[in-house]
Amino acid sequence: KKIEEILNSAPSIHQSWLEERLNFSNEPTLRQRLFELVNEVSSKIITSVIGDKVQLIKDAKNSRNYYTHYELTIKNKALKHQQLFILTEKLRIILIVVILQETGFTQEQVEKLFERNEYKFFNHLMNSKSGED
Repeated sequence: KKIEEILNSAPSIHQSWLEERLNFSNEPTLRQRLFELVNEVSSKIITSVIGDKVQLIKDAKNSRNYYTHYELTIKNKALKHQQLFILTEKLRIILIVVILQETGFTQEQVEKLFERNEYKFFNHLMNSKSGED
């Protein structure tokens, strides 16, 4: 009802754009969702594999918005080539950690798993924490 009232009060030329925006107004943003996921990952894994979590979230948000919505205003903020690959790998690690924890692994077990296998599976990230290599 609230959305309908807002739409009816807007100029007709803007109603379709506004309706599209309001349809997702109760959904968390990508930034909020990523912060929630990253906060479930232990600080030990963040430090050793992920790096700066705030920068990771900014890079993920900007790259996703550019490549998905083709927002030209953020073209220079979107990662490209190897940096985009490394970002994708770091997001994959976050997903793996969250899935392991959701299926019953403790944070300590996940940390030990990563410690045991970090050079086997994540060596390409260990040398490229900034995504510049």
